[in-house]
Amino acid sequence: MSGKRVAGLLVLMVLSVLGWKVASAQNNPPPRSDKARAQEALTRFQQRVLENVKKELGSTDEEFKVLQPRILKVLELQFQSRVIGNRGMFGRARGPAASIVAALPQSDVQKTATALQEVLDRKDSKPDDIKARLSDLRQARAVVREQLVQAQEDLRELLTIRQEATLVMMGILE
Repeated sequence: MSGKRVAGLLVLMVLSVLGWKVASAQNNPPPRSDKARAQEALTRFQQRVLENVKKELGSTDEEFKVLQPRILKVLELQFQSRVIGNRGMFGRARGPAASIVAALPQSDVQKTATALQEVLDRKDSKPDDIKARLSDLRQARAVVREQLVQAQEDLRELLTIRQEATLVMMGILE
């Protein structure tokens, strides 16, 4: 091949690659933040849970439109009541679960659990400081438990006995 031909092919290749990159950039949106991805994952998870609940209850679309907000409220309060601070039994959350939890707004229980963990992380913390943060956490959890009981009652008012039993078996109602 002549030098001109090789140079022409190289120019075509470079232009092709550049054109492909420009087209790719236009077709692919910029990468989302970890928080946005976590929020999307949480939304997808929530939708799957709700679809499963709807199916198990045998609800029509109309019925479920009424039930859904109350079910979501119960699930949210259950999650808040089970938050155990920054660490679980096996250390800090990692991977997708950690980013999903981080994407959620912090509840009062989470805030008080974080405050307790910060006191515990300091080796020179005074027992009175630990006791105060522990009391705050217990009080915040008690408030959430009261709200949960009320939310479960509000949901129960709309259910048939079969639906109530189904939600008890699913762990949504007590």
